[in-house]
Amino acid sequence: MFDSPTTASLQSLLQARWHVDRAITDARNNSVGAWEGNAIFRPHNLHLLYTESGILDLDGMQIETTREYRYVSTGAWAMNVQFTDGRPFHDLDLSSGQCSVEHHCGNDHYRGEFQTGIDNLSIAWRITGPHKDLYINSRYELVERL
Repeated sequence: MFDSPTTASLQSLLQARWHVDRAITDARNNSVGAWEGNAIFRPHNLHLLYTESGILDLDGMQIETTREYRYVSTGAWAMNVQFTDGRPFHDLDLSSGQCSVEHHCGNDHYRGEFQTGIDNLSIAWRITGPHKDLYINSRYELVERL
């Protein structure tokens, strides 16, 4: 089991403000991009609400973006990640400090690798489908515990 000396659960580990750097590679179009911004996991009812906002730099264009998910605790180091309308995205069990997840969205297949430490989190997504061939690698650095 992943053991963090300062937290007793995944919820307490995530509940914080994070700085996020994200590298995006579109293998189909041979293009690369980056996203930089901030994310916060904050308590909302009986779950965590994840909100991120930042700037996507893709092919020389800069676009402001935001995204939200719900993280519902299902165990000490396990959560169910949902879209804000309650639809399931994937389960997450970081009891060992790492976790592989999958999500199917129509003909697209999302495969994610999560890895966490006390002050950081990394998420690597591989997205394939009829019109997608993406690699998205995100690095979260702790800014402030809430």
